[in-house]
Amino acid sequence: ATLIFFGMWFVSSGKKVKLPAFIAGVAGLILLSVLNLDFIPTVYRNPFVGICLFLVIVWLCQNIKSNLFYKIFEVAGKHGYAGLLTHHLLVIYLVGRFAGQTFSAGKNFLVFGVYLAGVIVASAVLYQVNSLVVNIVAKKK
Repeated sequence: ATLIFFGMWFVSSGKKVKLPAFIAGVAGLILLSVLNLDFIPTVYRNPFVGICLFLVIVWLCQNIKSNLFYKIFEVAGKHGYAGLLTHHLLVIYLVGRFAGQTFSAGKNFLVFGVYLAGVIVASAVLYQVNSLVVNIVAKKK
């Protein structure tokens, strides 16, 4: 919720992300990824990760003029809502399987990669099913 409110405030203010904010976002992502911050509950760490990532992505979109880059974010935006819906279900499904286990950094990235691939595939399928249903309903009217 914090990230949503931050994003809404940011968009409504019409501000641009300047280079210092981009650098702070990158530094925040690196620090939050490298440092052992287990003493801070995840519920407090996650908004910082989201805000840092938001600043980095917005700066990149403002400053990199590339059709490929634009297309990547266009596709991500188009499938974002389906991703939001499916990632919660996949987290619930996956987290229970790994409860109590300690992962190396490599295994952590591997599990995240598999999880991310699952979200992408499930989101793409749901988006296509949604488009098909919408087209069928539109034709009946």
